[in-house]
Amino acid sequence: MLSKYELIASTLLIDLILDHRGKDNAVHSRVLERRFGISGRVLRSIVRNLRLEDGHPICSCAKGYYYPETQNEIIDTFSSLRASTMSYSKLCEGLLFNKQVLNNIQIFGGCDNDELPID
Repeated sequence: MLSKYELIASTLLIDLILDHRGKDNAVHSRVLERRFGISGRVLRSIVRNLRLEDGHPICSCAKGYYYPETQNEIIDTFSSLRASTMSYSKLCEGLLFNKQVLNNIQIFGGCDNDELPID
């Protein structure tokens, strides 16, 4: 028997394949959240698992999620996800490697520098 999470994931996938093919038919996450009675966090987790574990090429854009019709739609989503990843990496590096900021943390009763993964 499928869990509630697995049932929602299966239904979401069918919904995307049947009703939301191609970027022009993308469905906003808020619509899906309401339709399935789930939070944005749960929706993102389901989409992530469908992409990673099940290998479904679910695409996304500013208009929402959709199942691709063309290879270019997959490439666009890949490029967008990669740009986000690079941006978050730069933010993390900025937080960890700015020694002046780390020294100022002491003012707020923060952590010792040895607690952070810095050489």
